Order: sequence, then structure tokens, then C-alpha cells
Amino acid sequence: MTTTSAPREDGAQTILVARQPIFNRDREIWGYELLFCLPETEEGDSVCLDDENMASRIIADGLPTALIDLPPESQILLKCPPRFILDQSYLMFPENRCVIALDCSELMDEHLFEACARLKDQGYSLAVNDYRGEEAISAFAGIADYARIDVGDIPAREVIRLRKSLRPFECRSIAAGVTSWEVFEGVRSIGFTDFQGPFFSKPEIVPGRKIPAGMTARLELMQEISRRECHIEELPRIIGHDPSLSYRLLKFINSAAFSLRSTVASIQQAVSLLGCSPLRRWAQVVLMADMDESYKGAELTFNALKRAKFIESLAAISPKFADRQESMFLLGMLSLMDAMLGIPMEQVLDGMPLDEEFRAALCGDLHELRAWIDLVECVEVADWETARKYMKALGISPSQAASKYMQANTWAREHCEGFQRRGAAAAHG
Repeated sequence: MTTTSAPREDGAQTILVARQPIFNRDREIWGYELLFCLPETEEGDSVCLDDENMASRIIADGLPTALIDLPPESQILLKCPPRFILDQSYLMFPENRCVIALDCSELMDEHLFEACARLKDQGYSLAVNDYRGEEAISAFAGIADYARIDVGDIPAREVIRLRKSLRPFECRSIAAGVTSWEVFEGVRSIGFTDFQGPFFSKPEIVPGRKIPAGMTARLELMQEISRRECHIEELPRIIGHDPSLSYRLLKFINSAAFSLRSTVASIQQAVSLLGCSPLRRWAQVVLMADMDESYKGAELTFNALKRAKFIESLAAISPKFADRQESMFLLGMLSLMDAMLGIPMEQVLDGMPLDEEFRAALCGDLHELRAWIDLVECVEVADWETARKYMKALGISPSQAASKYMQANTWAREHCEGFQRRGAAAAHG
């Protein structure tokens, strides 16, 4: 899950918007559920759309910000209470890309059924949220485009029963709360069509899989450029181990953006001309994007860059970590590397010259550095209450975290888009 936030110039509270990708059976992302939170409230809970004023805030602040950072072709899923559908408040949402997820309640009557039918006639898609197979819900499932079942909350036998109960209907079935690739394969095997949950950020372990030789050079480069003191004399040797990386660096330095009078023909010259800081920013995007070029990989790349920038930015305002910003950037960057490579984190870090505290934090051991990763993960799964506890322990206010998250989200999106444009140009060049 990725989170952004909408700042308020009028002094009102910031709205955090978390997005959860939804995958189809081919592991392609077709849409995102959007979840909203006011981080500065006492409870720090998710925002409910049945409050008219709050719904207006979300429309004015949260939704436009979230849409900017979503692929234009993707759908958005919004969980709404019955009242929101009865009074047609959903008309403020874009009908061509919006899936309205109806929260099941005791109000599932004929009036609500007619309102849902009207919603579909107006061009919106309908999802039945938290489907449990009740007879009163069956009529709604009959006209819905999606039925969502939280497979993390119920026994496997009940999951199978609920999936079978959807067979008479034409709606697609979303398995929510998928926490691992094993659960993904399990619910996929019984016919679920779509999948949601933190499983994609976990490593899909394949026995015997090893890091390719070229990937080892990239990991070494990532470590080298992220040191507190950049050893520029070592970079030509590290880059030179990977022919693809060497080629792309020379193509980059010789591009029109630099307007050089003569062609740069050596890695040594390219590194000298760029210097550590620009080379670091170039390598960050290239290295992450190369890890996994699938839909899952693209989402993980975005999340890794966002995590890195977010943790680095928060460290800058933390008295204890202000002098470790670049190291904290690396911490966030590496935190999803096991998911990208499909191997355990211990194997990813094997041979990398990391401090023991960083190694421990990345491997999940209890450590003060681990709190930064745990904070990000809580926000990504919309566990606002626990996230607030980590913010308090790290001496960070919710408003500071929301602002830094927004900036990190934008930074990651711009870097990913820049790499995609350069990659497309290179493919057609």
C-alpha cells in the first residue's frame, strides 16, 4: 500500500490517503482501494464517508491528490455506507473509473437495492463489501460487479463456501486480506478473480533461487553510493562489472540533457563528470526499476523509493537521526528488496557491507531502526492507530509525517515516471 496526503493552507487538518493495489489472476494491477484518515485526531481512525462535511473534505482535498499519483487507466474503489448511496453523494466521484463498495448493514432493503441499481445506470461499478453469503445480500450480489470477501478473517472452509455461493452470480470475486503468496495461490485455486492485501510486498520464495551475478553488482553499487562518504574512485569498478548498467550510464551522460561538446566514452569519465550526488539519484531509480519489471515490480519500485525518501525526510527532523539521512534512505530502499528478488532478506544482505544494526532492522529484529520500517508498514496497511504510536516514540508529529509522506510520494512518482520515459525512448531508439 502507498500513502499520500493532502496539505491544507487554511490550517485545517491534513487528510492521509492510503492506496491498496488490487491484482487480477495474471498479477496485473487494475485498480486501487483508497482509504482516508485524519492523522491528527485523537483516535487516528479511518474517516467515514457518512458525514457530509467529511465527505466534502475528502472530495476537495484527499481524492484529487490521490488521483494525481494513480495511473490514469486504473480504477478506484471507495468503501461507502448505505446512506452515501441513498442520497447519491457518490455523484461527486468520477463515474468512469469509480467502484463504489457498499458496506453491508441492516439497511439492505428494497430502497437501497433500487439506489444501487440507479448507481449502476449512472455508469458506476458496484461492489458488495465484506460479503458473508447472507440471503438479504444475495440480491445485491446479483447486480454487483464485484463481491469482496476478507479471507484473512475467516477459516479456509468458510472461504470455500462463500466462493461457491457466488457461482450463480456474474460478479467478480475479490479476496481481501491476502497476507502471503501461499494464501494468494490458495484463494486463486478456488476461483477468486481479484486479490488485495500486503502479499505482494512479501518475498515469493522459490527454493534454490539465487541472486544473478549482474544483480549482485547492482546491490553493491547501491550500497557504495549510499555511504556517508561516497567513494567515487570505486564506482567505475563497480559499474564496470555490469555491461548493461555501463551502457545505460554512457547513454545517459551522452543524452541531450547534458549538451556535452564531445562524446563520453569511458565509465571513469562519466563518473567524474556526474559526481556522487547526481550519480546517486540516477542509480537509485535505475537499480530499483531493474529488480522486477512486472506490475508487482513497478508497484514495489514506487513503494521502495517512497519509503526511502519518507524515512530520510523524517530522519532529518529527528534529533537522534538527523546526521544519518543518507543511511536512512538506504534503509527504506532495501526494505522491499526481498520482495523484489523473491529471496529471504538474509540472503539479499549476505555479503553486503552493512552495519549490524541495519542488517538486524532489515531482517525484522527488534531494534530502534526497525521502528522506522514498522511505521511505514503500518501506514501502508492503514493501521493508523499503531502508526501514531510509532510517530510518538520517534518524536514525530502526525502533521509532520503526513507532510513528509506527501512529498515522498510525489518524489517517487516523478522519479519512476522519469525512468519510464527514458526507458521507452531507449526501447525505440
